[in-house]
Amino acid sequence: MQRLPKLTTLPRPLLLAGRLLLAVLVAPLAYAVEPPPSTLSQLALGVAGGDELRRFEFADALLAVLQETYAEELAASSREKASSEARRTKLRRWRAATQTMLQRFDDARLALGEGAEAVIIVDAQRQILLFIGEQSIAFSAPRPGEERRLEQEAVARFCAFNDCSDVQQPPSDAETDAGASGTWTLRSGQPPAYDIGTTLRCVFRDLSVRADKQQACEEAAQDTAVLIDALRHISADGQAIDWQRLAAQRSASGPDLSLYPLAYGGALRLTLPRLARLNDDAWRGFIRQLADHLRDGRGPVQIEQGERLLKR
Repeated sequence: MQRLPKLTTLPRPLLLAGRLLLAVLVAPLAYAVEPPPSTLSQLALGVAGGDELRRFEFADALLAVLQETYAEELAASSREKASSEARRTKLRRWRAATQTMLQRFDDARLALGEGAEAVIIVDAQRQILLFIGEQSIAFSAPRPGEERRLEQEAVARFCAFNDCSDVQQPPSDAETDAGASGTWTLRSGQPPAYDIGTTLRCVFRDLSVRADKQQACEEAAQDTAVLIDALRHISADGQAIDWQRLAAQRSASGPDLSLYPLAYGGALRLTLPRLARLNDDAWRGFIRQLADHLRDGRGPVQIEQGERLLKR
């Protein structure tokens, strides 16, 4: 049994926003052209900055569609006849990972029903990310080519009970800014901070280039969710995280980080564009807080030198 993180066997949504990559297997992604906004992503941008009930209903609609779709995929896979032992092994792993995803959707919907806040983020690639309590879920189809169908189902489900007349036109700049996923905290005698739910807090020296700082922190929150998912996957496999080694050893190649979360073993390679910009001191502080967050539920994780996220 392989003891290193079994990241290559997970279905697509577990690779949050498609950004959890094994660098030795997958070439770096190129974002030369920003995709046009879909109706669902336009809707998400408007809902993200809205009232709590509307965010709840939107997140629940997306989770319901994901539940139904992945349950159908799991049922269909049970009828598939594998032609070789290698194929049967791969199919078993896929089924187990898909079942794990279904449990995550169930847990997220349960958390919503118990009052957890729904934080909605639309990233630069129009990927919709849901942060619900401790859960981070990307709205993504189980198979390539099915994204449009899933989006249409999600829009139909949400708009059946909500007014969606304002999503036919692309959002204006003002609407996009209003749909920012976080909130600024301003206290007398303290520097401003941007909070992404209970996930991340980015502390800045001032409010200059505010939009850039918001975007940097939101993308760093996505990176943080990717890293948390990877570390939890390792822990679920019965392996202890070596936080000291994780904080002390890393190497960066552009947006890709090679990390060493185990006392012994090879590198965990993740694509974390914003976190890769932190210097050694900021990275060590980030990992210390991340360890507390995962061990004791403390949060959010705080990045003290938020401007580091802007540096290239």
